[in-house]
Amino acid sequence: MPEGDALHRAAERLRVLEGEAVAVETPYPRAAVLRLAERLDGRRLERVEAVGKNLLLGFEGRLLLRSHLRTRGRWRVQAAGTRPFGTPWLVLRGRERQAVLWNGPVLELTPGRSPWVALLGPGIMGDPPDLDAIVERMRAARQSREVGDAVLDQRLVATWNKHGGSFPASSSKPEGRSGATLGSSPSGRQHRPPGE
Repeated sequence: MPEGDALHRAAERLRVLEGEAVAVETPYPRAAVLRLAERLDGRRLERVEAVGKNLLLGFEGRLLLRSHLRTRGRWRVQAAGTRPFGTPWLVLRGRERQAVLWNGPVLELTPGRSPWVALLGPGIMGDPPDLDAIVERMRAARQSREVGDAVLDQRLVATWNKHGGSFPASSSKPEGRSGATLGSSPSGRQHRPPGE
């Protein structure tokens, strides 16, 4: 599974499209059902950011595309007009470069901020961590947990950043479950943020 450093590098590569109106294609059938091409084609890509293991692409009109790569997904940036190998899930084409997503099983388009991302704190390395607060949360947590499990729990080790855990370009949370989501478990059940 791509880890945080790989996601930050991918976000950096995709930033070559920031500020451009992009042409959008969804060659892969599972991605096409979300109607991303018709909803995003011609819109300006305003911001690309990595948050946790998610890539967030903010488009004009306050639309947020969340991409989670799971274990096999990958984003590549290449010269615009290059014919992608195989059948990519998503192609975002600018004037000179295009971003191509392969094996991207989780795509979510929402107005404003994603309900999934609202549940995340920032990565522990995003800002200098507040070690005293981390120790306090760990002491308050269930003590029967193994240390390794507790350290992996972002709710215990992360501290909220100046954006309040949300994508900075958005300021309102969508009501209920608005937007399209693509992502299912191996059993075929739809993933939903906890509490929904």
